[in-house]
Amino acid sequence: MSEQRFGEFVVVRREGHVAELVLDRPKAMNAVSSEMARSLAAACDALAADAAVRVTVLTSSNDRAFCVGADLKERNSFTDAELVRQRPTARAAYTGVLELPMPTVAAVHASPSAAASSWRSPAT
Repeated sequence: MSEQRFGEFVVVRREGHVAELVLDRPKAMNAVSSEMARSLAAACDALAADAAVRVTVLTSSNDRAFCVGADLKERNSFTDAELVRQRPTARAAYTGVLELPMPTVAAVHASPSAAASSWRSPAT
């Protein structure tokens, strides 16, 4: 198994034809900061260029939360102009995952949110 780190918060592990793309910012429950977004986009670019990878599994290093979304503490510190300049960075991270050329599966181990766990079907 090989392991490659992209910045501080994203790890790619490869074993055979399988790549594991790990969100690794557990102290912030994988809140996606600008730094993490750039790293995620770079990791996706590397995976997309690797013809040996046939499937990617997106995972989290945090057992409590897969990913809480955008880093709101960081975003609250932005001016409106800074937020506009940051949008392409965030978009590149999410688009990078969506446009991976191989099948990509999210392996979510965290508990569901309160809203998801309390949902009932209309028949009940």
